[in-house]
Amino acid sequence: MLTEMNRTSDSPVTLGANAYVFGPPDWLKQILRWVLIALACLPVAFAGTLNEQLEVAQFLGLLGLSAGLVLLAQSRSLQLLGVCFVADTQGLRFAQPPRLFAETPDLRECWLLVPWPNVNAMRTDEMLAGENGMAQCVALTLSVSAFEEHLFFSHLVSPWHRERHGNGQLTVRYHSGLITLGEALSQLQALRSGQCTVQDTPAAHEKPADISLPAQPR
Repeated sequence: MLTEMNRTSDSPVTLGANAYVFGPPDWLKQILRWVLIALACLPVAFAGTLNEQLEVAQFLGLLGLSAGLVLLAQSRSLQLLGVCFVADTQGLRFAQPPRLFAETPDLRECWLLVPWPNVNAMRTDEMLAGENGMAQCVALTLSVSAFEEHLFFSHLVSPWHRERHGNGQLTVRYHSGLITLGEALSQLQALRSGQCTVQDTPAAHEKPADISLPAQPR
């Protein structure tokens, strides 16, 4: 049951030092960014070597390709690539999947904030991970409405990645092979308690199997 209203926002979420991002690490995205920039140099180099043989349209096309790759390397889309959710001292934030193929495509960011009182349990679990079989994951039990589930979690396959319970409870499961799940849970618990930020969270190399949160007073 909801103890505090969830909130939606069209404002971009800041992925700063005081937030924990459950997704690919920054170093991996940095490598991808440099790969895109390196690829952007190839059309320019190609155009330079064949300058006299290229027509103006071809030359401009190569320059446009290079510019597009540079813009992609610096884009917000790359920053959010693979991000499952973002946590801060207010709660957990989930992004609505981009509606690229909807009747009215919408690329604006939309986030759901689930305040900590509406996060009922955080634990490690197992989920089906394609052809690789079962994989360790983080399972979050949230108080969300059916409408919020449709907008923000319908892309998760039910019942393996998304499971609806009674009393408005929804369990969602997220997996990332590059994240230590015990450390992730400790980071989330530290943010929930408000005692420290992600930067000064005690090195959570302990691996708590389950963090069941006490019911909030009504």
